Amino acid sequence: MATTITKATVTIPTDLRGILKSSKDREHRRHCIHNAALQSDGEQAQVIATCGATLAVVDVDDGEVQAGAVLLPLASMPTRRKDRTIRVHPDANSQPGEAAVTDADGIGGFPPIGNIIPAEATAAAAITVNVDRLRRLLDAVAPVGDKETTVTIRLQDGGKRPATLVTPSGVGVIMPVTTDNHPLDLRKGLAESIDAASRR
Repeated sequence: MATTITKATVTIPTDLRGILKSSKDREHRRHCIHNAALQSDGEQAQVIATCGATLAVVDVDDGEVQAGAVLLPLASMPTRRKDRTIRVHPDANSQPGEAAVTDADGIGGFPPIGNIIPAEATAAAAITVNVDRLRRLLDAVAPVGDKETTVTIRLQDGGKRPATLVTPSGVGVIMPVTTDNHPLDLRKGLAESIDAASRR
């Protein structure tokens, strides 16, 4: 039985609302959890959110949190860009920035994240890209407003060369940020990737 966190103040730097809102996805409904989970060992705290098809684990700035766990409902997720704080306390009403204390036993329904996220040493291939560029590229190759569009991500040379993103509407290419800590030749790499993609 998990220890319930009865008081906490944490800062969540990311927006988890999109994942929590998509928990109504019919295809993955049986795996859905409609709350995020705040977990802490007393030194490091994380917030976990999953819709059944995707899962996010975010390190949070734990200004004040005890060891244990507590559920954070969608309504409590921060909405302001400059204020990402959530306060957990017994008298709270679930609203942006505040979460009431809930029984930590529900946390048991979350998947074992240690078994899902591979360690860096065991990952077969990885690529590091700029987040804003990735967002803009996905917008550029996926139909506007179509939430059912799929994207296939193809890595080349173990992630050391540009990645290709393929949707039913188009093909995109994105450069890694660095390779072996050295800047990439963007023009040469893009030319090679576009040529390779055109031949598929």
